[in-house]
Amino acid sequence: MTNGARSTGTGALHGLTVLDLTGPQGQPCGRILADLGAEVILIEPPSGSPSRGMAPFAHGEPGPDNSLFFLHFNTNKRGITLDLDSADDKARLLELVKGADVVLESGHPGEMEAWGLGYDDLAAVNPAVVVTSITPFGRTGPYRDFVGADIAVTALSGSVYPEGEAEGPPVTMPRYQGFQLSSIHAAFGTLIALWHRRTTGRGQHLDVSMTEVLAHKTMNLMRYAAMSEVMPRRGSKGGTGPTQYFQASDGVWVQLALTSPRQWVEFANWVNHPMLLDPALRELSGRDGKADEITAIAGEFISTMTAEEYLSGGVERHVTVAPANSPADFAAHPHAEAYGFFSPMEHPVLGKYMIPGGTARFGASPLSVRRPAPTLGQHQDEVLGTAPAERQPVPVGASNGATESRLPLDGVRILAFERVWAAPFGTRFIADYGADVIKVESTKFPDGRVHDRERNPTAWRSTNAAYGENNRNKRSIAIDLHTTEGQELFKRLAAEADVVVENNAPGAIDRFNINWDALKQVNPRLIMVSCPGYGAMGPMRDFTAVGQCLTSFTGLGYLWAQPDAKWPARGRNAYPDFITAGNLALSIMAALHHRERTGEGQYIEIPQFQAAASMIGLAFLEPQFGVGPAEAWGNRDPNAAPQGVYQCGGGDRWCAISCPDDDNMSWRALTEVMGRPELANDSRFATFEDRQRNHDALDEEITAWTRTRSAHQVMYACQRAGVAAGMAATGEDLYLDPQLRERGYVVEVNHNVPGSVEHPGMTINFSESPGRVRMGAPTPGLHTREVLMGVLGMSDEEYARLEESGAIG
Repeated sequence: MTNGARSTGTGALHGLTVLDLTGPQGQPCGRILADLGAEVILIEPPSGSPSRGMAPFAHGEPGPDNSLFFLHFNTNKRGITLDLDSADDKARLLELVKGADVVLESGHPGEMEAWGLGYDDLAAVNPAVVVTSITPFGRTGPYRDFVGADIAVTALSGSVYPEGEAEGPPVTMPRYQGFQLSSIHAAFGTLIALWHRRTTGRGQHLDVSMTEVLAHKTMNLMRYAAMSEVMPRRGSKGGTGPTQYFQASDGVWVQLALTSPRQWVEFANWVNHPMLLDPALRELSGRDGKADEITAIAGEFISTMTAEEYLSGGVERHVTVAPANSPADFAAHPHAEAYGFFSPMEHPVLGKYMIPGGTARFGASPLSVRRPAPTLGQHQDEVLGTAPAERQPVPVGASNGATESRLPLDGVRILAFERVWAAPFGTRFIADYGADVIKVESTKFPDGRVHDRERNPTAWRSTNAAYGENNRNKRSIAIDLHTTEGQELFKRLAAEADVVVENNAPGAIDRFNINWDALKQVNPRLIMVSCPGYGAMGPMRDFTAVGQCLTSFTGLGYLWAQPDAKWPARGRNAYPDFITAGNLALSIMAALHHRERTGEGQYIEIPQFQAAASMIGLAFLEPQFGVGPAEAWGNRDPNAAPQGVYQCGGGDRWCAISCPDDDNMSWRALTEVMGRPELANDSRFATFEDRQRNHDALDEEITAWTRTRSAHQVMYACQRAGVAAGMAATGEDLYLDPQLRERGYVVEVNHNVPGSVEHPGMTINFSESPGRVRMGAPTPGLHTREVLMGVLGMSDEEYARLEESGAIG
């Protein structure tokens, strides 16, 4: 999570001490907090963390320092070893806890308690400590004891079913996205808990379910709840956008992603084909049933140009186009170089390499790379040889009069000039915990994802499932920023805000005179966060961005596929929007902590392409350490065999199954579940290496069994035997899921329009300061009078004058 440069200053979390007891699924969280400036101490068993045994290995050679997973996700940490079965080492850990702010752990529910190191035990020696537990399914509920693997969690969260070719198995997310996205939210939640501690002096216990974090990403639960709709898996046939990969005349693959009527009109005029010029096709509903014809026309047009001609023509017309890159293509792209995405690092065993960059560029408290991942026990004497400083009681702020009903971010005000998904979703995470998020828009150009105004001109936006999901708990004001009065009004509101957020097209905030240079003059303590698609500099700066194009540009889409996939069948979803949203919320919290410590505001840029590329850091390390060019793994994994998404009975139903390299225990358990114990002794499958080598034959044996059962039956049978499995859940499955229901994840939200709808709830469970839904998504300008009079003290006369002039409303 670096910004491509070493920092001589201090990070936003300077002064915080974090004890990281996690395994693979939680280690990205410690890395995130370390990059933000916290002192993170990785605590491993004497034999080393399980992640040290995870492939791929440098130069293909297993070894305690050769795992690229361990190398990547433990950068910036110091490392020690403790045997928690030893009374002496447990006492040493408790001494460290006395001086810690945060403890991260990812053990099976009940594991820490069995050691006498549960939350209550840790709080007894340090009442101010925040303990963050990251587990596959959560610490409570009917799935709490399920065995987790990244593929099982992503499948059960609904993140697998929509991806891949319609005729084949769904495809899971590449390179451990479940671990990483969950860790972003775990870090965000940890900073909220520390913020809450300012006013109470107390720590608390956070329960982070990877499944619940990922279930937010798909929006499928909300879509089903609102419209009884189960999103199909379209594969390379795409939708009616179109959002597709096409081959240019020079053989280079490129992408086109049309997501708005304006973009459609620009593209149709460019192509100048009679069918596309039909006004009825401007809205998505007008293109229903015409996807094949539209795709054929677009493909024929693009095939007449070189990739460079196509890309430059698209930029000129503000059409969303992008190169289709492999990770190697991205690493060599001039735009990655312009942003300094890679920076040098040296490991004491592995030597010099270039470390992939990260998500955000902080103006006052930059992210930094300070040290490589530790060798086993490297800092033992350094950490344990010095008695931890006796933690002073946490200073309690003036707002200590808070009652239990107050939310942890009560009193934080955010002015959000935001659109569509990335920024609105991120500020909604903040709003769920009590921040006053004021959404700035215009009734002439309201924010929204659905563009079909003709079918429902009065409620088209507020009935959009994505809009309702992204904008609950917010107030909306209508300001016309094209007017001088509207711009001055925005500045007056910024003077009363803690944070300003924007994710508009390049140059928009400059044209409206509300950029950082202007706003810091009216509020020196202001934090401003911009989320430009391709950033504010570099050769891609002027490209119009949507999530699908960022997936294509960064190499993420290249990896989101079966190993033998051609470009049309590779990933082209909007996942970068959700990556950016989590990092936006996290960055705001980090900047608030920095300002609390220093009094200093700052400008933060989160280039969405950089946030997306940071999630495939492993793929950028692989060629540097002799593994070869990064390629798609599909549903397989170098650390599991068998692993796949297997077809079950009942049509298009599937279940993910994963057996790690664990001395054949999981594999033998699976053969018993299948009623085929003889397979455990089959020479083709006798060892982990045999199963990797004969995976196709292994998949046939498993599929012959799974096809005779429902996806639910397969999942439950495997889990009862201790085998990681998760059905590929649809939106309907998520809506009815007993785990999500029991944990209170599905919540009812009452919108102005269309009324009461069920939503996913919070991504994190807090023991002391949980978030909650206070109001539904607003209609445009619903709170204009309330905000202007309440925040600015505006008179009725001034309000009427601004309304008459058109500056508001």
